Amino acid sequence: MLLGLMRALGLCFGTVDLKITEQGEHVFFEVNPRGQFLCIEILTGLGISAAMAGLLAGDRRRA
Repeated sequence: MLLGLMRALGLCFGTVDLKITEQGEHVFFEVNPRGQFLCIEILTGLGISAAMAGLLAGDRRRA
């Protein structure tokens, strides 16, 4: 559903704010097209900064 939302909004990047309730339900708050991602990169080891730099430089490949 989130990928569909991103496509509908024409976004190739966005950070999403979600909450999981005590009942296990996912609640969507917002998608921020200029959100911060460095903390996720540090925690996961994913090369988000390099991918974003490549995207800005015109490299549209998907990793």
